[in-house]
Amino acid sequence: MPLRAKTRPGNLLRLPALERLSGWHIDTRPANRDGHDHATPKKDLTPEPKEDPRHAASFEQGSRLAGITGGRGEVNSSHHQAVAAPGRGLRVTARADDGTVEGVEWTGDANWVVGVQWHPERMFGDASAERLFADLVAAGRKTRHHLAEKV
Repeated sequence: MPLRAKTRPGNLLRLPALERLSGWHIDTRPANRDGHDHATPKKDLTPEPKEDPRHAASFEQGSRLAGITGGRGEVNSSHHQAVAAPGRGLRVTARADDGTVEGVEWTGDANWVVGVQWHPERMFGDASAERLFADLVAAGRKTRHHLAEKV
C-alpha cells in the first residue's frame, strides 16, 4: 500500500515509540536549533505571511524524490521538528541547505513509502508538489490493480 507521510504523520515514520523503526527527531525552533538555521514557520512570523516560508532542498540521486523534483528544488516550512536519524528501513533522501532532513524513503521492499517534512498540499501550482501527488496516486492504482488480480 503506498504511503506519503508529511510533517506530523511523517514523524510517525521515525518516532521511537514505533520500536521497529527506532528513529529520533530534533527541535528546529530558533532557541533549540543547535546551529541549524532553518526557515521559520509562518505562524511564528510577525506579521504572518499568507504563504509558508520556502527554502532550497537537495534530493539524493536515484531516490523517488529526486525523480520527482529533478534533484534540487524548493520546499515550504511549517514545522518545529525534523528527523535527526531515520528509523530502520528508512533512508534520508532530501535535505535543506542547512542540513535539516526534509525527506525519507522506505528501503525495506518495493512499496512506495515517502515521508516529507514540508506541506506539498499547500504549494498550489508547484510542479514538484503536483508530481509527488501524481506518483502517490499512480502507486495506489498499481497496488489496487495488483491486489485485484489476486482475488
